[in-house]
Amino acid sequence: MKPHAISIFALAVLSTGVCAAAPHGSHWIVPGRGVGQTDLGPEGAKTLARLPRPTAGDAGMSQTYSVWVSHALGRRDTLFVHTVSNGALNVRPRNGVTIDTIRVTSPWYRTRSGVGPGSTLAQIRRQFPSVRPIDSRRLVFDAKGLGIAFEFPKAATASTTCIAVTVHPRGDANIPMASQVNEVLKNGSSHPE
Repeated sequence: MKPHAISIFALAVLSTGVCAAAPHGSHWIVPGRGVGQTDLGPEGAKTLARLPRPTAGDAGMSQTYSVWVSHALGRRDTLFVHTVSNGALNVRPRNGVTIDTIRVTSPWYRTRSGVGPGSTLAQIRRQFPSVRPIDSRRLVFDAKGLGIAFEFPKAATASTTCIAVTVHPRGDANIPMASQVNEVLKNGSSHPE
């Protein structure tokens, strides 16, 4: 990416709610619904059209993984979005895509109760008592019935800090982790500005 493209990317990200300094209200994480101005659901094509081109993506078999990287405010944050073709899901609009997973690492995104990347497991459990580890490694805790999951860099204890929040439809979901995001960035097709 060219040096001036980074600032253009940062400006576009800021104006669309992908990053930290989004306008009031567009920085909310809403379990089971969306993050900022990016909502889950079959109108994904409209949502994605408002965003800048992703930094990298991986498409195949009616699904796409897209990753945006922001270097705003001296941090490296990512937005990860997974979509599925509406035709494969038999939903309308047939030529669109459904966003079924949104993962963010920017600490500017918060639930209305103040939980987000940077929160400890203890803080998360106070706000989401139904959150449970999805496997024995204790890296991801999911409140399945609410549609929100929290990723940690190591086996989480009460004081471990969350590195990413994923919003998904209520119920079981495939929760992306940092390793999957990094895989898309490393091996996916790049989208230079």
